[in-house]
Amino acid sequence: MSLLRPTMVLLTGQSKNIAFKYNVLSAMITGGIGITIASPADLIKTKLMAQIKNPKLAKKYKGSFDCFRQIV
Repeated sequence: MSLLRPTMVLLTGQSKNIAFKYNVLSAMITGGIGITIASPADLIKTKLMAQIKNPKLAKKYKGSFDCFRQIV
């Protein structure tokens, strides 16, 4: 689900025919929200996959939530 349209409506009160500057601002806000969520999720995924690739080492994380808890 995209946050671009709701952000445009929040900033301008309309979703069509908005000024270019509001379109760019909406895209920047939406991109910032997306990367704030995606980057930590990618870190957790990478840590879990690295743990699986080396079965000789003891498992440090039991799952996604455990990995998140230990990182935070």
